[in-house]
Amino acid sequence: METRELTAADFRADARIEYDGHLHVAANLGTLKCLSIQCPGSLIAEAGSGIKVVDGIKAGEGIKAGLGIKAGEGIKAGSFIEAGLGIEAGLGIKAGLGIKAGRSIKAGKGIRAGADIRVRDGIIAGLGIKCNGLLQWKFQLFAGIVTSRLMKPTDSLVECGRAEGGYVVHGDLIERCVLR
Repeated sequence: METRELTAADFRADARIEYDGHLHVAANLGTLKCLSIQCPGSLIAEAGSGIKVVDGIKAGEGIKAGLGIKAGEGIKAGSFIEAGLGIEAGLGIKAGLGIKAGRSIKAGKGIRAGADIRVRDGIIAGLGIKCNGLLQWKFQLFAGIVTSRLMKPTDSLVECGRAEGGYVVHGDLIERCVLR
């Protein structure tokens, strides 16, 4: 699969970036904004570069940004999602493997990972949080912060293999495999 090098000129308020391969953003370009990004490969923004989209971000493989990742809708990756700062989505965040944020994660709906979720600060999810591996955070975790409708009992579930971190302020934590 070929890689397309993106420059600051590729990011415009009306741009929908789609490429049939990998996408690469050079270092130190700051936070780059566009309507949406989609590729079957990986989306990598080097140190000092971040991504902010009005709609969603979808990569068949991984998504990585030296700064933050922010989407007005969802963020979805076939393997990993990693940001040097925070990860924020107006809807859900889903990774086939792990999610890692240098600061916090915030999602308007749920957060799902096939492996670990590791966050330096805290986590806020409009619906539940689920990962098959380690769920790690330092300060507070909020799950099921639904304001658009009446809450269902399953909206606040936090399911993981093992939890390690601060406080679950809102949510029902279920650890599936507590081996320490």
